[in-house]
Amino acid sequence: MRAIVSTFRKMSTETEQAHLFDYIEVFYNQRRCHSTLGQISPAEFERRALTQAA
Repeated sequence: MRAIVSTFRKMSTETEQAHLFDYIEVFYNQRRCHSTLGQISPAEFERRALTQAA
């Protein structure tokens, strides 16, 4: 029984970590506007920087 509970907890933690990673990398870092970047998303900031460098 302990092995089953331990496996379930591990799977649950891994799933939670995957969801947290997706939230941070997909929403928070890509779409959310950041005040330090002039209220634009990091993806937009990078796109503009690459356009200006070209």
